[in-house]
Amino acid sequence: MLNALGFSTLDAKVFIYIAKLGPLSNEDIANRLGITFEQLNPILEELTKKGVITSTLKNQRVYSALSFEDLLNEFIKLEINQAEEIRMNHQKLISTWKNLTRIT
Repeated sequence: MLNALGFSTLDAKVFIYIAKLGPLSNEDIANRLGITFEQLNPILEELTKKGVITSTLKNQRVYSALSFEDLLNEFIKLEINQAEEIRMNHQKLISTWKNLTRIT
């Protein structure tokens, strides 16, 4: 399911750990998953960019995740928006396709 949202396997594991275990530091996440900070930090940045996790800085940076329900709602909105965009451009897409497939 998370792969359909553009998550790699490791992205999904990180998200699930944060979502299930609550706010965690990058040290906690790395230790629990047995990965290095070099592997983890780009994932945390990407998940933050996607808006599915947030970070707060107290004594150390801690990461929190959207609820699974909110994540599903975001996925639904994305799919609806993509379908609407295709619907709005239907004629243009058909016309472009026909022009590309003309045999001269």
